[in-house]
Amino acid sequence: MPTQNIPALTGVRFFAAMAIVLWHSQTGYFFKYGAFAPFYLAGAVPLFFVLSGFVLTIGADRYKSRSDFFVARVARVWPAHIAALLFLFCVFYPSSMYFVHHAQTLWQLGLNALLLQAWSPIQADYWSYNAPSWSVSCELFFYAAFPVAFLALQRQTFLRTSAIVLVILGAIVVTDIVRPGIDSNWLGCVLPVSSFAAFAVGIGAGVWRKALPASSAGWLIGTVIQSGALLTALAANAFFASHPFRSTPAAQSFVLLFGPVPLYAIALLALARYDGLISRALSNRAIVYGGEISYSIYLFHQIVIRWHSAELAKFSKAPFWLQYGGVLVVTFIAAAVVHRLVEQPFRRWIIAGWKRLTTTGEGDFQLGDLKLPREAEAPSQRTSVARI
Repeated sequence: MPTQNIPALTGVRFFAAMAIVLWHSQTGYFFKYGAFAPFYLAGAVPLFFVLSGFVLTIGADRYKSRSDFFVARVARVWPAHIAALLFLFCVFYPSSMYFVHHAQTLWQLGLNALLLQAWSPIQADYWSYNAPSWSVSCELFFYAAFPVAFLALQRQTFLRTSAIVLVILGAIVVTDIVRPGIDSNWLGCVLPVSSFAAFAVGIGAGVWRKALPASSAGWLIGTVIQSGALLTALAANAFFASHPFRSTPAAQSFVLLFGPVPLYAIALLALARYDGLISRALSNRAIVYGGEISYSIYLFHQIVIRWHSAELAKFSKAPFWLQYGGVLVVTFIAAAVVHRLVEQPFRRWIIAGWKRLTTTGEGDFQLGDLKLPREAEAPSQRTSVARI
């Protein structure tokens, strides 16, 4: 495994998070909706899903058991998510107190706190409070399903991954026909079972990456391969955004968001396997740090944008560029602080507490009689896996 390329995957996270920031900046004040056409910036969400499955697969050998894996993943996503909810309550106080005095919003708060909101077919539920966290709700489901999917996709990877995607798409079409009028965005995109298709593609790509030998190609060839893969992924994003899939409403939503996913996976493979100028640029220390705090950027940016919109009159005399620059600066500062004071320490505390409560063996993910043995890693490889 060419360890020098792995930090590039962390760098990708920063640009994916910034794509979502720009997507949610299409408020009519900062940017008009469709300002970034022909690209569909919301496509960064399935990129996150693919990247998650890809990196978890590459680094699966570090976990001793399924329970250790799941606790580690919850420790990774839940503390910052709760911090974002508390931040939202503080920013919009005292009007935010309405949320805890009404049954419907209290129900939504419970769903959000437990990261279950994406399972509700009601838009007011799955986009309640901090709307971007619906994807974190999906990730929690992915983590629970990962050990089984990881083992299942070790063999006949392409066929089984393709089958998962096609079965999910077929189920969406059938559900749309049997239950017409269901929220197409929820069924086609938000429902964790539907979005699992992108995560499964990431797992499949990770399996291939581990099976491939180290590349002997030079940086020039690596640059050409990486450039071609990234340009193809961007082209696929633009293509599916401008060529609607003729099917049921939910299937259209599914293809719009997840259609480019195989090309995203190929781009990640190119960045992880080859040495090139693009992977070197993405491995820049500043960009990698942006990737490290990208999760908090993702969680906090829309809250800051919503607060700015609510207080727009106070900033009317400031130039547009200064206002937007301020939104970005506040978002980055909040993300850096939460990463340092919440994400990292709480992750350590939760994992340490779990280890004190349990005693695990040396086995890996198991499913029946099928067991995947641990592979020896060089010390340098342990520190090279992309931060997730």
